Amino acid sequence: MEEAAVTPQALKRSSYLRRLDESGGVRCEHVFRGAAEGDPVCMRLLTEAADRLSVVLAVLTTTYNPGEVVLGGGVAEAGEFFSRAVGQALRRRVLPATSERLRVRMGNEDDALAGACRMVTDRLLSAHVMHVWLSHGSPVGVQELLTHRRQDA
Repeated sequence: MEEAAVTPQALKRSSYLRRLDESGGVRCEHVFRGAAEGDPVCMRLLTEAADRLSVVLAVLTTTYNPGEVVLGGGVAEAGEFFSRAVGQALRRRVLPATSERLRVRMGNEDDALAGACRMVTDRLLSAHVMHVWLSHGSPVGVQELLTHRRQDA
């Protein structure tokens, strides 16, 4: 996105970006801030980035049908404008049955850990894995779990 933000066309159309470029360069966080402050060029750049991201997210959403998409990493600073733009673009790309219940939001520092815990819990409590450890009373220390492969994969 930084490369897209510093094109001559973008600099020509945005006095905000032009000032930043003249004082040392434009970074993603500058585009995020500009969009939050209503700079139309920054808003367009984020909308275009959201549309591109939605292409990939649509494939993942169609495949896994999550109830929620949590945006994190570097884009977490982009704010609500970006998450709304991603949500709108994503809903245009997936089936209505999926988009009706889909929530798109910005993540926080606990979301990655919570997501990892949820994946482990879902896996351990799935029927094809639970039968491996249930007779032991707990999955802790069950060596077979380390090599057990999904039967339906």
